[in-house]
Amino acid sequence: MMKEDSHFKGQLNNFEELYKTLDGLNMLFGMVREYLKQNKYSECIPLLQLLCKKYDEVAGEEHIDTIFSKYVLGQVYAEIGELEKAIEVFESVAEKFQNQFGKKYELVVDVKLRLVRLYISEEIYIRAVDVLENLLIDICDESESYKTNEVLIYDTYYEIVGILGSLYSVLEQHEDAIKMQIVTLDHLLEEHTNIYEKIITVDNFNVDPSKRDAIISACLDLGASYSRINKYEEANSCFSKGYFIAFTAYGDNDERTLKQSYDIAVNYIKMGELEDGYRVLTYIHQDMVKYLDENNKYTIKAANLLNCFTQE
Repeated sequence: MMKEDSHFKGQLNNFEELYKTLDGLNMLFGMVREYLKQNKYSECIPLLQLLCKKYDEVAGEEHIDTIFSKYVLGQVYAEIGELEKAIEVFESVAEKFQNQFGKKYELVVDVKLRLVRLYISEEIYIRAVDVLENLLIDICDESESYKTNEVLIYDTYYEIVGILGSLYSVLEQHEDAIKMQIVTLDHLLEEHTNIYEKIITVDNFNVDPSKRDAIISACLDLGASYSRINKYEEANSCFSKGYFIAFTAYGDNDERTLKQSYDIAVNYIKMGELEDGYRVLTYIHQDMVKYLDENNKYTIKAANLLNCFTQE
């Protein structure tokens, strides 16, 4: 363990001989990782950059230790907000990890998902979608066996599907979004028949508590996507399912329930059923003011819609 920062830095700078062998570099890299546990990311950047360079010289850029040192450097860049540098490093590392271990190796999937999150942070949505679509194909490729925990890959599949659904919505690819959102909701409900029929049945609202909020959100997302392509009956079924699950679990004054009610009201209005929309809005706006507050975004949205009715 390092007793103080300057002592550690001095050690690294003075260990000239260690930079000449792979064992020596691994020892220094271990010391840097201990240093990272103190969350001193900025101080570690020059040390990691130097080690990455030395790994290249001693072991070659395709050596696993070289690649892994760059992977850690990318993580540190991301931690301190140097997102462009992190993207550049992870793009290189993802390709090299895949060349070493194949498409289904845990670290390959991990780097690509980190890359996707960075793309999303930088609003590079098309590139994020491209990585996710290819990753989905790779994970489902039966010609290559798993080289990691299959349970992790299974969970990752649904994580990818969920992110893709959100990105397709942002890019206004609503039909594609719906396909992903149906898979997500199907998985959460653990139902493997026609998901639309299951939604409109709304016969069981006592879902797994650990999945409850995710299911409510998934119903909202799927309903919103249906609404955007004017499939209002399907949208209403999704919103209703989410509403009844939220109502059963949290009561009619909870924000989750009120959000679903708001979306039901908006959907009624889009369907031309203005009376029903106005009735629901009037009812929930009173509860929103009472139980959320006047500055809550849904309270404001409901008030603005009500104002539109009174102005007409």
